Amino acid sequence: MPTILILGCAGYVALPLALSLLRSGNHTVLGLVRREEQAKLLLQNEIQPVVADAGDVAAWTKVIEDEHVDVVVDCSSGYEHAGKILEALLATAKKRKVELDKEGFGQVVKLGFVYVSGTWVHGSPRSRVSATHPIGTSKSLGSPVSVTSWRAQHEQAILSSRSDLDVAIVRPGMVYGRGGWIWDTWWSPILAARGGPGKIEIPAGKEGRPSVVHVDDVVSGLHAVIDRIDGRLGSWPVFDLVGEHVGIEAIVEAVKEAVGVENEVEYVGANGNTFYEALAVKANVDVGRATTVLGWRPVIKDFLLRISVYVKAFEAAKQAK
Repeated sequence: MPTILILGCAGYVALPLALSLLRSGNHTVLGLVRREEQAKLLLQNEIQPVVADAGDVAAWTKVIEDEHVDVVVDCSSGYEHAGKILEALLATAKKRKVELDKEGFGQVVKLGFVYVSGTWVHGSPRSRVSATHPIGTSKSLGSPVSVTSWRAQHEQAILSSRSDLDVAIVRPGMVYGRGGWIWDTWWSPILAARGGPGKIEIPAGKEGRPSVVHVDDVVSGLHAVIDRIDGRLGSWPVFDLVGEHVGIEAIVEAVKEAVGVENEVEYVGANGNTFYEALAVKANVDVGRATTVLGWRPVIKDFLLRISVYVKAFEAAKQAK
């Protein structure tokens, strides 16, 4: 039974992933969290907690050694620790190999590493892109949005570590379902307008067309990657996960209808805010590689038709905080 360590395990995608792995009956799951109340949440869900910051690599790499962890999944999304995490995993894998070489066991399964990135690395491509297209180079069809431009080099560093690690990179689109903080920028101004006059200001242009994917579909994709990370992901272990591409204006109007708001909307643009610029990309992402290699297809579609459900879940999650 492989042992999986998930960094940022109390998170929006990470916790459902941990539960999916447990439900399969094929995995033991450990979860890295920063706070004791998060550790209690993991214990309630039969996940073994490790309380430490992702930047405290000494704490969780010791767990890798003590618990013989097979795969580490980085759901932490942290720019400040990304390079440090990779360096620590490489050092741990090399140490394991040296120790076993001394005992005459040179042929062993590599430590696995799954990094959760995102489709924003494609930016707004001029034509259809897939996971096999280079990002952040002169050959790219689009430029990574500035807020995640660092990921192009980080992904390269991960792929360059394959002599010591079994790696995979998974890039979801904008994730929705059961809350999802990323929708706050567009949905909260609409919810706030109920019963009141005045324009609704949306910090984007009408022309944006983000890629979206339900959290359950992201989890199924990640689960499939983890199950195949022992050499069954092909020569390019990178996968984009997208369910649909939906225009910003269509999303805004659907949310207005769902909550009964008729106020006029003004699209005021990102005004230099790099996060708002990322939200408003014109995505055009093909997921054929995930389908071919992983057997993955998005199960949950019709984002706009079911948006009233997602808005209610978003509002309930926000009120519960």
